[in-house]
Amino acid sequence: MTRLSLTRACAVAALAIALAAAGAAPRAMVVEQGSSAMDAVTAETRRYFEAVRRNDAAALESLLAADYLEVSPLGQVDKRAQVIGFYRVAAGAQTGQASEVAEVAVDELSVRVYGDVAVAVAGESFKMNVAGKLVTRPMRSTLVWQRAGASWKIVSSHHTTIRPPLAAGSSIDR
Repeated sequence: MTRLSLTRACAVAALAIALAAAGAAPRAMVVEQGSSAMDAVTAETRRYFEAVRRNDAAALESLLAADYLEVSPLGQVDKRAQVIGFYRVAAGAQTGQASEVAEVAVDELSVRVYGDVAVAVAGESFKMNVAGKLVTRPMRSTLVWQRAGASWKIVSSHHTTIRPPLAAGSSIDR
């Protein structure tokens, strides 16, 4: 067998193994709309945003998995303890003087369930009092949920601030 033939044989064998493995791998199961899992994740997602609005660290403790990671709107990666600590401090600082969340409106919500994992993508508007002035901040969030027994826990989330549209003829400054 020549070196080229051996190389081809190895390549064909590797491709065959890869295809066999792909065929044997479990396929993602998307649960139909209206399923109990989808309804549960939708309700828990809304509960999460309500806990954020209230700076409710206790509710967040019940919603976030032990190994939770968050990518904040500033691009920082924060662990569960940091996130819960942030909301504990924020709850204690609500004096009417500091930046406070007045309302969180979930404008759109899409939930997809894949067995014991679910992905929720939300568009939300945060209305905040900043130095006595009401400011609206549109956001987009992705929450990854995992079933933990009879409940669902957030294992990761990513939050992005949505910039206002550029004026016609404006350049993109990044």
